[in-house]
Amino acid sequence: MHIGTLVLWIAAIHSAVGTALYWPELASALADGIVATVPDHGDRAAAFWFLYTGVVFAALGWIVREVERERHYLPHAVVPALLVLGLAVVLPMPASGGWLFFGVAAIAWRRTRAAQVQQA
Repeated sequence: MHIGTLVLWIAAIHSAVGTALYWPELASALADGIVATVPDHGDRAAAFWFLYTGVVFAALGWIVREVERERHYLPHAVVPALLVLGLAVVLPMPASGGWLFFGVAAIAWRRTRAAQVQQA
């Protein structure tokens, strides 16, 4: 499985959890017409940022997957980027899914190392 696909799974899980946790806020924002319904703070803002982050994770996953398909290996910057994403979530919120990024980073590191050995 591609690293990008694993990141897409994280995005899907993140979005599903966000939808489940914030369904009342999302439903009320939709009922209010969605445009200009999210304040700077509060539950609607938390719901928005939760789901927006899922979209950003999905974009990252698609990009990484396409790079993998085209180049057949990952750029070296992907591993530190995944580690930074994990740290950015886990440090302020240890009881979160941010730990998943460390697992994906470990797999990416192994694959990057294997590609280096094959190219040598």
